Amino acid sequence: MRETCNIVIPTMAAWLLFMMPVVAEGEEPLAPAPVAADIRVEGHKVLMNGEPYVPFGLVDHCEREEYRRIKDFGINSVSIDSLFRNVQPDGSMEKEIESLREDLDEAHKNGLTVLVLLGGAAPPDWLFERYPNCRMKKADGSDQMKFTWTQYTLNDSGIRKELKHYFEGVVSGLRDHPALLGWLLWNELPPTIKS
Repeated sequence: MRETCNIVIPTMAAWLLFMMPVVAEGEEPLAPAPVAADIRVEGHKVLMNGEPYVPFGLVDHCEREEYRRIKDFGINSVSIDSLFRNVQPDGSMEKEIESLREDLDEAHKNGLTVLVLLGGAAPPDWLFERYPNCRMKKADGSDQMKFTWTQYTLNDSGIRKELKHYFEGVVSGLRDHPALLGWLLWNELPPTIKS
């Protein structure tokens, strides 16, 4: 099973309730939008198969088994994380792609679209062996702790090459999936990027 940070059910329920529109007694909740591979952005509108589409929910950090329940709440989109730490030292990422495709397949089966986060926040352990001077330092000069959002600097060209390989691999492995809504390219960038 894919490693993710789970939101506990009471928290998830609170998120869902916060994000749900009020439905009057006797009314039907919003139906999930149909899924399709033809997603376009025109101006400020997202179009699915030429029709306006509003991603509703984008619930994050949930398991595949929860997709049916999410759909029943009227949510039409989820967000899933691709994990840089799952890239192997030889650059292979077949298991990561397979797991992500399983997420997308389950979402598609439940009428959900998916926004895939491509983030490098959780780097593989081998990254620091290959690029020992890339680790972020605390103010006292000690190494930044493992599994924090800013573990390494992107100023090293080798790291940028590894991230490019990771991004391209995930995109090429998923780009044809009918549930794919789009990509979120790293929502919390480290503060050390040179312009």
